[in-house]
Amino acid sequence: MQQKIVKAEHRSDELLQQKQIIVSDNQAQTQRFAALQQEHQALLRQHEALQQIFAREKSRLANFLGKTNPDR
Repeated sequence: MQQKIVKAEHRSDELLQQKQIIVSDNQAQTQRFAALQQEHQALLRQHEALQQIFAREKSRLANFLGKTNPDR
């Protein structure tokens, strides 16, 4: 009976250790996810800024081409 108790305690310790590893991994994944969300938001802002620059430059080019080639 004592041997079964020792085995059960050992198994309990193993399970607790596995739980701690899982909790730690989960915390690391949560932090990584938050970092990826921030990076995603930054990329979205950068994309929007680039779209605005592109539209502005496209307009400038159209104006320039209109001035240098009045036939258009």
